Amino acid sequence: MFVDAPCGGVGKCGKCTVIADGKAVLACRTAARAGMRVELPDASADSLIAKSSSAQHGKCHTAVIDLGTTTITAALIDESGAILARTTEMNAQRVFGADVLSRLQAAVSGELAALRDSVRAQIGRMCREILGEQRVKKSVVVGNTAMLHLLFGADCSGLGRYPYQPAFLEAREERGSFFGWDWTKMVNTPPCLHAFCGADITAGLLTLADAPRPYLLADLGTNAELALCTDAGLFVTSAAAGPVFEGAGISCGMPALPGAVCGFSILGARTKIVAIAGSKPCGICAGGLVDVLAELRRTYQLRADGSLAQAYQVAAGITITQADVRAFQLAKAAVAAGVELLCAHADIDPRELKMTALSGSLGSALSLANTMRLGIFGRAIPQIALGNSALAGGILYALLPKAVQNADKIAQAGEYIDLSLVTNFQDSLLKNMTFSS
Repeated sequence: MFVDAPCGGVGKCGKCTVIADGKAVLACRTAARAGMRVELPDASADSLIAKSSSAQHGKCHTAVIDLGTTTITAALIDESGAILARTTEMNAQRVFGADVLSRLQAAVSGELAALRDSVRAQIGRMCREILGEQRVKKSVVVGNTAMLHLLFGADCSGLGRYPYQPAFLEAREERGSFFGWDWTKMVNTPPCLHAFCGADITAGLLTLADAPRPYLLADLGTNAELALCTDAGLFVTSAAAGPVFEGAGISCGMPALPGAVCGFSILGARTKIVAIAGSKPCGICAGGLVDVLAELRRTYQLRADGSLAQAYQVAAGITITQADVRAFQLAKAAVAAGVELLCAHADIDPRELKMTALSGSLGSALSLANTMRLGIFGRAIPQIALGNSALAGGILYALLPKAVQNADKIAQAGEYIDLSLVTNFQDSLLKNMTFSS
């Protein structure tokens, strides 16, 4: 059982509240003592696990792991790429903070070994769960640059400060024993593009090899990664969206766990609320927040400038405040500005994009109509939800030599655009703070 600490234990988010001796306290600011009685949140809200037990043990298979900042997915695949078994859990590193920057700060403050050992142990246990006593010859781990650094126990100090120099970007191969894993002989990771555009983006681009150009790949998170593929080249950037897209940084926010409001609509005088796993609503995740704000905008309760007449109650104990709206505006403006300036650098009009592909679990959960209503992406740009493109690309990387070659080409071809150095970034950011009409 974990206690969430989205702010990394600095006492700001209030999400680690527990009941100690009958009193609500912040776990990160309360010293444990002998005899203290502590009541933790409902354990059923801590897991997000889905498994298939159709694995054919005894055959030679491959394990593919999507090492995400929020969740980790481990899958067992056969020679055709079919998933025989899979399991998904919340990343145990979240006790060091919900976002990448919090974990990097923890790593350089002496917690690198703890972060490394935590994720290695979790992946090992998850893979043993789907493999049983079986061993595989090869495994592939896909993740962003920071998550891969933490997995390898690499020096993270260069990732947290300008000019953001990672210890490595290239594809890597190590024996399973390097990680303390006896269930796999070799472990491979695809190449990263930049300190803020990792192997998860490389893998996502592998799944779009036949997509019509120009197209945009967007992975929305605390660090929103954007990749623009045109006939002239590949241009990538990252936008500091903040923790909103991870379900943090808002008053009633939470990750996409059972009980999180993930869908919302206003039907005249009534509202329709959808919560994950059909549980009683106990918070709101990013997908639900997008729906609520889009509906408030549609019903004129939210103005174009982001002003709320009053705080809006979604459900009992779940309220959207003016501060929540402002936090979302900053996140969506960062993404919209990133898209705008990336297209400008590539000398194309955003309306020329053949599609915007949204990757990750959030991309699959978002209402595409509502992302357009709020102006996250242009109204004229067709949008598709890729689902877990990091895992799908990891499967291609594990099975196809051509995909390995293409991944290297992607990493070499990608031109990173540092938005902080673009002269009109602030102007674009301010312009995109407003909501579409």
